[in-house]
Amino acid sequence: MLFRQDARRKSIVSANVAEGGNIGDLVARAGEVLAPLAARYGVELRFGGQAEAAAGARRTLGFAGIGVALLTLLLLRLGVGTWVGALAVLVNLPLGLIGGVAAIVLATPGMTLADALAPLRGAAPAVVPVVSLSTLVGFFTLFGIALRNGVLLASRLEALRAEGVPTREAVRQGSLERLVPILMTALTAALGLLPLAIGGTQPGTELLAPLAVVVLGGLVSSTFLNLVVLPAAFLVLTRDRR
Repeated sequence: MLFRQDARRKSIVSANVAEGGNIGDLVARAGEVLAPLAARYGVELRFGGQAEAAAGARRTLGFAGIGVALLTLLLLRLGVGTWVGALAVLVNLPLGLIGGVAAIVLATPGMTLADALAPLRGAAPAVVPVVSLSTLVGFFTLFGIALRNGVLLASRLEALRAEGVPTREAVRQGSLERLVPILMTALTAALGLLPLAIGGTQPGTELLAPLAVVVLGGLVSSTFLNLVVLPAAFLVLTRDRR
C-alpha cells in the first residue's frame, strides 16, 4: 500500500520502546543511524507518534512557562505587597530544582554518582537520567508548591515590617510563626505522593510515578532551604542602603 502526505510518498516504520527505555533516547539513537541514510537517498526523515506528541508538548510547556513566569512575578507582587518580597520568593524556585534533579538521578536505574558528575568533567555518562513529559509537569507542580510556601513566609515578613517591627526582628519572628504551617503543607503533599513514588514499578504508575519522584525530591530541598535562604535573601534585599 502506498501512503502519501502533502502529495509525497510516505513509508511508515513503527517501533515500541523496550522496557526501561526512553522515547527521547530512542529517537536520538535512531536519528544518528537513519539521518545519513536519509541524506544519501534524498529521503526526509520525520519522527511521529508519541515522539512527535512529546516534542510538541515540550514546546507548549516552554512557551507557557515564559508567560507563567511573568504572570507569577506580577501576582507575587500583588500577593506579597512589594517587589523585594516577590524577588525573595522567586529565590526559592532553584532550591526546589536541586532536589527534583537529584531525585531523578537517584530514581534512574543503574545511575551512579560518577554518571551524575560526568557532565561537570566534560565526559559522557554511561547512564543518562530519564527525563519525560511527566517529570517536566512534576517540576511545574513543584514550583507551585515552592511559591506557595514562599508567599506564606514573605507575606508575613512584610506584614510585620508594615507594623513597625525592625527588619531583623520581623524576619526572626515571622520565620518562627510560619515554620509549622510550611512544614505541615509540605508534609501533607509528601505523604500523598509517597505511595506513587514507592510503587513506580507497578503497572499503571508509569505517568504519575516520575511526577511524584520529582515533587518529593524538590519538596525536601525547597522546604528546608526555604526556611534558611528566603529569610537571608529578605534581609539582604531590604538592608539599609546607607
